[in-house]
Amino acid sequence: MTFPIQPQQSSRVPVLIGTASVDPELGYAVPPGPWGLAVSLHTERDRWLLASLELTITP
Repeated sequence: MTFPIQPQQSSRVPVLIGTASVDPELGYAVPPGPWGLAVSLHTERDRWLLASLELTITP
């Protein structure tokens, strides 16, 4: 998805969090417990880490 944002502007960007796993070692879903979520922004020239959030998956 592309969100056109000009320099010095701000915008809300939706983030979808799911518990499905693509790692066969984890099974079909990530195990319950503490996890980290990182959101990165890719621009035409750079890549930025925007947010890091701790979250807990419960059964």
